[in-house]
Amino acid sequence: MNDCAYHRGRAGVERLGGGALCDECARARAQAVRSLGPGVPRAECCVTRSAAGEWTPLREHAASHWLSHEIGARALPGADTCAGGAPFRLHDLLRQRRPLPAGTPVASGDLWVDLDRSHAGRVVGVDRRDGVRVLIRHLCPVAGSVTVDDFHERFAGRGEFFR
Repeated sequence: MNDCAYHRGRAGVERLGGGALCDECARARAQAVRSLGPGVPRAECCVTRSAAGEWTPLREHAASHWLSHEIGARALPGADTCAGGAPFRLHDLLRQRRPLPAGTPVASGDLWVDLDRSHAGRVVGVDRRDGVRVLIRHLCPVAGSVTVDDFHERFAGRGEFFR
């Protein structure tokens, strides 16, 4: 295994994303992951390393972090990434998408973002038989689990879509 991505000359003991972590980094990362609690999807990389060298959990970015992995997003230059290399800030994720113009039909694979930009998900189904039913797969922040909900029922038809 290669040297630690953060400490030159220290042997890597754990591989994460595109790099290796030394024993000290691996322990600190694991402690940050444990602080998230049980049931957080992608918890193994739901942490980032600060400029000061501390591993911290991505609490407020959990929904966009999960969504980045869900769609296989790759970080553009300058993006903040999780320990696994995926962008975790919503604005970094949306830099790769365009807002749907008003009147454009929503389709599976589109991204949904709530109005205050604190929650996001992926459209996994659209049924136009009796009105429009849009199903969104998202990370439920309270339960820490992934669920599928109807856009109009669960989110009162509020939010913005991106393709």
